[in-house]
This record gives sequence, structure tokens and C-alpha cells, in this order.
Amino acid sequence: MLSPWDIIGWGILGAIALAAVAVFGAGAYFGGGLALDVLERRRLWAAHKDTSPEPGQRWEQGSSVLYITRIHDNGRIGIKCGNASWADTPEMWAERVQNRKLILLNPPEAS
Repeated sequence: MLSPWDIIGWGILGAIALAAVAVFGAGAYFGGGLALDVLERRRLWAAHKDTSPEPGQRWEQGSSVLYITRIHDNGRIGIKCGNASWADTPEMWAERVQNRKLILLNPPEAS
């Protein structure tokens, strides 16, 4: 036989489960799936975080898009964003991709 505390505990777990379903369901219905969007962005970042930069690539950094213009002879990576342009070392680029969770917008085609 279940004790009263067992019944209360199962009732609380059930209420938490229902609340979680309601929150994620409402988020998916009204907010476009915020939790799912975060998971998808993390998956995309993880899939391309070790991709070496190549000229012509576009990387999303927050609400900005970084365009790789060229790889200089000294190894620096030319980057353009809007009217600004600069060059990162390969180490700086790897740190930027890691810390700012850049997402590659035009990944190379799988062959």
C-alpha cells in the first residue's frame, strides 16, 4: 500500500511533468520552438566548428554575417562584415568560432 507521502511525491512529479509538457508545447506552438531552435543551432555549430575557413564562406555570428574574403600568404584570414573588414590569425579565428558559436551558412557539399 502506498503511504500518503508516496502519493504526494508522485502527484508532484506528475504536476512537474505536465508543466514541462505545457511550457515546451506552448513554446513550440507560439514561439517557434525556442528550445528546439537552441538545440538546432548548437547542433549546427558542433557540426561545423572544426571546419577550416575558405574564401567565400559565410558564417553567422549572432545577427551578423561574416564573409571570408581570402586567406593571406602569411596565414591570416580576411573577414568582411558589412562595411568593416579585418584579418584574424588562425588561432584568433578558432577562438572566435569557439567562443561566439559561429554557424557556417554555406557548408561544403558532401561528396
